[in-house]
Amino acid sequence: MKLALSLLVSSILMLSLAQDSFALKKKRRHRLITGAMMACEEAYVANRIRGEMSGDVIEMPEPVYPPEARAEKLGGVVAVSVSIDESGKVVSASAIYGPSSFYQAAMDAAYRARFKIIELSGVPVKSVGTLFYSFNLREALPPPDSSEEPPKMSSPPLLN
Repeated sequence: MKLALSLLVSSILMLSLAQDSFALKKKRRHRLITGAMMACEEAYVANRIRGEMSGDVIEMPEPVYPPEARAEKLGGVVAVSVSIDESGKVVSASAIYGPSSFYQAAMDAAYRARFKIIELSGVPVKSVGTLFYSFNLREALPPPDSSEEPPKMSSPPLLN
């Protein structure tokens, strides 16, 4: 009788553990699927922003022309990679292309930019994109004197 009772208790415990294990696996599977869906949605938002960022701009301040570049009469275009939080604020900016003398000014301007809130299924989401800043000395300077030499534009270095 004790043996039968002991086997019955063991069987009940094993069945209980098996059910707990199944429930845990089901939760893990649900988390994996949910995580994969969120990753796909984030990739969608990132690609959407990269391609259509100009339509989502609320405020795009002009960069300050660096005095050293102005003195050397330099110009060019700088590309800045940005991460935007759920409220439309730039939380990280990194210059990725263009004359290095303009990097800091372009990144400072990028941090001051504001974007529309991007929603996915009604939920605000983070996004990424690339901003381009043009540094044109002719537009930054007052009309030149006839005695002054015209500004020279330098081309940005090409990526290999």
